[in-house]
Amino acid sequence: MNNAYKDIVSKYIYAKDNNKPHLMKSVFTEVSKLDVKLKSQNISFPATTKGLKEITEVLISSFNNTYDNVYTLCLEDTLVLEENSLKSIWLVVMTEKQSGKVRFGYGSYYWSFHNNNLAEYLNITIENMIILEEKFADELLTWISSLAYPWCESKIILESLPKIEELDSFRKEF
Repeated sequence: MNNAYKDIVSKYIYAKDNNKPHLMKSVFTEVSKLDVKLKSQNISFPATTKGLKEITEVLISSFNNTYDNVYTLCLEDTLVLEENSLKSIWLVVMTEKQSGKVRFGYGSYYWSFHNNNLAEYLNITIENMIILEEKFADELLTWISSLAYPWCESKIILESLPKIEELDSFRKEF
């Protein structure tokens, strides 16, 4: 197992959430590949993106043109580290810049790493992307910003998750 992989994922999350495209060269190889599997129609990404520059555009630049107040957590107890890969479940809370609506999404990451410890492949599965009214923004952002970042235990997330009816599907899956 390689804890350096966990550090790379943490760096990616920091770069994405905080609009830091310059950090992506310390996450991905120049010829990396990104696949995104959407199980929700409430968000869109290209199915496949190839190359560091293109991946950075999709996951950082374009993404941060649309969303702000982004907080991504990986569920520590779902982490599976193998010789050249890492899998985990993730959760994101963010706001839409134009409407102020809140996005609450979750899914899984599968990372494959090159022998230089940079990612050569990332598969992001988006299981669900729930859209909530702007009135929930303060409550959800206060909640998620109080949790350990970017790795947190599922139990802590579920025990502290605000009692908002629209999030019941997340509660039921976990």
